[in-house]
Amino acid sequence: MGLEGIKLIACDLDGTLLHPGEREPRSEAFELIDELHRRGIVFMPASGRQYASLRYLFAPVADELAYVCENGALVMSEGRAVVKRSMERSLAMDIANAVVAYPHADVTLSCEGHLYTMSGNDAFVDHLRYEVHCDVAVVVRPEDIDEDVIKIAFQTPEVNQPAALEYFERLFSDRVDVMTSGTEWTDFIGFGSGKGSALADYGRALGISPDEMMAFGDNENDRDMLNVVGHPYLMESCNPSMRGINDRVRSAVGAETLENGVVRRDAPADLLGRLGVELGIEGERYVDDAAARGADDMRMRLDRAIEAAAARRLDGEDFAGVGQEIEIAVDRTAADFVILRAHDVVDFVGGGMVIALAHGVKNQLSLPGIPSLHRHAPRLFSINGRR
Repeated sequence: MGLEGIKLIACDLDGTLLHPGEREPRSEAFELIDELHRRGIVFMPASGRQYASLRYLFAPVADELAYVCENGALVMSEGRAVVKRSMERSLAMDIANAVVAYPHADVTLSCEGHLYTMSGNDAFVDHLRYEVHCDVAVVVRPEDIDEDVIKIAFQTPEVNQPAALEYFERLFSDRVDVMTSGTEWTDFIGFGSGKGSALADYGRALGISPDEMMAFGDNENDRDMLNVVGHPYLMESCNPSMRGINDRVRSAVGAETLENGVVRRDAPADLLGRLGVELGIEGERYVDDAAARGADDMRMRLDRAIEAAAARRLDGEDFAGVGQEIEIAVDRTAADFVILRAHDVVDFVGGGMVIALAHGVKNQLSLPGIPSLHRHAPRLFSINGRR
């Protein structure tokens, strides 16, 4: 992977820039984006998310970016819509009402100004507002929306997604593109409204050809983007349906970066590491010190897990239960690290060591064998002032 001649880099988020379970970019991403900006290379998050959500995620560098939003139906640059593709209204209403009638599905309708959803599921609305950081408006029925709809999406439990996708493809695939966006979301966008078309249109506006574009993705909503750009990269952990999509696509993060669960010292640990090497920002925090970087990630995840369990009393009698909640929360959200036992969590708060690298080393019970992580251990975690 080289950056010579590259003028634009588009990057999917979930499963690509963000590791499984991560909710926001790591600090290294912002430093790399700053360096790309300094070199005149446009960095574009390319996501199914709303513009407001993307600006929140990239707040430290938000004004340096252009954004492919809503899986390509909207491109925002310098606070204005550069590309916008609206659905025909009657089609949008047909799709939205069909999703509303489908069991176990929560629908959203994306417009340039707001993300709309139906009343009745307060937890879903709170998730959109406070976890995804969307600008959400709640309506009783889709017909109450008076803006142009640019995308419709719904969330359903992961186990139900294949059946839901098949059902809605039968209903609407002759009128719109129906595609998965992660393991729980399914999107509807107009034909020719994907990430690839958005990049092509934005590139024409800036005088950037596809041969001068690089893109990274992992799922079906990245397919046309990887087909359009001259330098496509597919994540090693991609949706299996994406393998072999064209003869130009290359692996972005290969299995060679791990050996028996340990990050090799001569290979970048992830996508950020590889870009750091290409930009000449080589060093511990980008290439080798995965444990130290993971310590910061784990501290953040533990804080979130504690917040999720804040309603419980954190006293000795109840702490094992809190530990179990933390274990579940972190194991669901952390791909890099895992808490192993609830009683060990209690020991950890008292000074014990229970965090282990989870790259195939989930039975490792102590930190002394991981010096760089051990060095960061005092910063990881605290409850009521105890570490």
